[in-house]
Amino acid sequence: MADIAADDNVHAVSIATPDAAHYEPGIALITAGKHVICEKPLATRLDEARRLYYATRIKGSILMVDFHNRFNPACLELKRRLQSLGAPVHGSICLNNRIDVPLGKLPWAGQTAPEWFLLPHVVDLARWYAGGEPRAVTAVRHEGVLKSRGLDVPDSIQALLDFETCSIAVESSWILPQGWPAMIEFEGRIVCENGCGSFRAHDQGVCIHTEQSNKLPFVYGDYDVFGEHSGFFRLPILHFIDSISRGVLPMIYGRDGLMVTMIIEAILASAQEKRRVLVGEFMQPSDDELGTIEEEEEIAP
Repeated sequence: MADIAADDNVHAVSIATPDAAHYEPGIALITAGKHVICEKPLATRLDEARRLYYATRIKGSILMVDFHNRFNPACLELKRRLQSLGAPVHGSICLNNRIDVPLGKLPWAGQTAPEWFLLPHVVDLARWYAGGEPRAVTAVRHEGVLKSRGLDVPDSIQALLDFETCSIAVESSWILPQGWPAMIEFEGRIVCENGCGSFRAHDQGVCIHTEQSNKLPFVYGDYDVFGEHSGFFRLPILHFIDSISRGVLPMIYGRDGLMVTMIIEAILASAQEKRRVLVGEFMQPSDDELGTIEEEEEIAP
C-alpha cells in the first residue's frame, strides 16, 4: 500500500477489500492525492466514512463509491420512468442472499453482516428514487438461524425510511432457502402520485431447468460477449475513469457513501434501541455543508 501511495505514476486506485477493511487503504491513498473508487460501503463506521469524505474535500481528489445498481438496466430504467409518474408516495426494495452465500461462498462473512454486505445498495437506491435523504428510520433486526449454524451474524435487517414526502421500506437478509432459484432476491416497487413502477432483477429472463433444479442465472452484471466483457459491474469503473479524465464529479461520489453509512448507523441504532431514530442525530456541524442532493446531469451508462 505504501508503494502505491508513493508512486507518482499511479493516479487512481480501486479498493475492493472486505467491507470492514476500506478505511486504512482509503485514507492512505486519498492522503497521497490519489483518486479512489471504493466498493460499498464506503466504511462500516460513520467516523471513518466522514474522514474519508472530508479528506477528498481537502485534497481535491475524486472519491466514488461503487453503487453499481445505479447502472443496472432494470434499476436505471425504473428511475427514468419515475420522472413521469409524479412524486413518490411509498415503496419497498429488498436485496437478499441465499443462505449458502454467508455459509460457504463468502469467506469473510463473519466480519460483516447483511446490513453492510447488501443493505448499502438498497439504501442508495431508496435515496436515489426518493430524490433526497430520509428524516428518520424505524428498524428491526433478527438473528438466530445463522448463529445456530455456527456463524455469529444477524439473519436480516428491515427498516422504514421516512423521507420528506414519501416512505420506502428496505430489507436485506442472508437466510433465503437453498432451494431459491437465484443467488439473490432483488426487487423493488415505487408508488407515485400518478402511477407506480417496479423491477425484479433476480429474474433476468434466463431460466435453466434440469431434473434436479430450476435456476435463474445472474447474467447482466458481468457478461462475456464473444470475448468482450460487458455488463453493469464494469460500467461504474468506466464512468469513474471518464470522470477523472474530464475533471468532474462522478454521478456517485463520496457524499453518497457517507450518507449511506450514516443512514445504516441510524437503522442499527433504531433496531437496537427499539425506537424511531432521526437521521439528524448522527449529523455533525461540519455535515451541514452536505446540503441536499445536487441536481446533477444524469450520465447514462
